Amino acid sequence: LAREDARALEAFARAAQLRRLALQRDPKDGRLSRALAAALVKLGEAALAADAADAAREALDESVRLRLALAEAAPEDPVALSALATALERLGLAVVVGR
Repeated sequence: LAREDARALEAFARAAQLRRLALQRDPKDGRLSRALAAALVKLGEAALAADAADAAREALDESVRLRLALAEAAPEDPVALSALATALERLGLAVVVGR
């Protein structure tokens, strides 16, 4: 990885780690779940840009799981459904790129 890519990945990974810690402290707070899911999408996109498809798939898969739970908890929420669609699109891209 280029030095800039590695630095970006490290920053995104640290942000996701901190958001995961916050969610562990209050697992029923949907805002914290959404924040972690968003951080994981950013991490996944950064990993894709750095040609780290395995890391991208891992982050995006976790984001999909979180967003799926949020969408199932609020099936009438268009924002939750749209966020789930975004995570699925990014995961699909990571799978295609990683071939």
